[in-house]
Order: sequence, then C-alpha cells, then structure tokens
Amino acid sequence: MGLQIERAGDVVVIVPAGRLEGGRETEALGTALTQLVDTGQRKILLDLGQTTFMASRAIGILVSAHTRATERNLHLWICFGPGDPGSGASTRGAGTLSPVIQWGSICMDALSVCPTREEALRKLAEL
Repeated sequence: MGLQIERAGDVVVIVPAGRLEGGRETEALGTALTQLVDTGQRKILLDLGQTTFMASRAIGILVSAHTRATERNLHLWICFGPGDPGSGASTRGAGTLSPVIQWGSICMDALSVCPTREEALRKLAEL
C-alpha cells in the first residue's frame, strides 16, 4: 500500500493504493487527513481509485476526518479515480474498484462523494 499526496490548484489530493486493512497503511492515511484538517487545508480530495479494499477501521477514519473537516468549515470530498467508471475510461481497473464504489454509493448522502476526480475537482472549484 502506498500513499501519494498531490496538489491540484488549491486542492490537496490524497491517493491511497491497495488495501486499507486497518494497519500501518490505514494509520498513514489517518495521519495525513488529520494533519491536513488540523492545519486548516480548505479543500481536500481523497481519491480511492487505486484502493481495492477498506476495512471498517479505514471507513471510520474517513468518517471521522469528514466530520472534523465539516466542523471546521473545510471541504473533504471522496472520489473513485479519473474518468467515468461506467464508460471504461478509468485506468484503475473497474473490477477491483467495485466493492469500494459500492461503499461510496451507500455513503453519498452522508459524505461528499463524486464518482470521478474530474467531477470532484469541479465541485471543489466552485467553493
């Protein structure tokens, strides 16, 4: 599992790769999210397009970070990689994304979720 942190204009994009099983990889994600929220990063995008599995601990860290960001009037959005997953434009391999995308569909009302990075960046630009 790797964790990339990128910038897209005024948005910090976090891209975890592989399985978030609740160990060090999940702690690294939690630490990155906590640091960004604690320092007041206004726009954060978590791109799960390279994530193939999320244990309940990882989901809990995500929900907690989203809650803390919202309380501070910050914006934490979640997406599932570039392109339109339904069109085959994603380069991430839709077969491995399926469980994570299904999780995202369930959470769309509670969290700020977009199917693609492009859509999430457009929405964040409007803020």
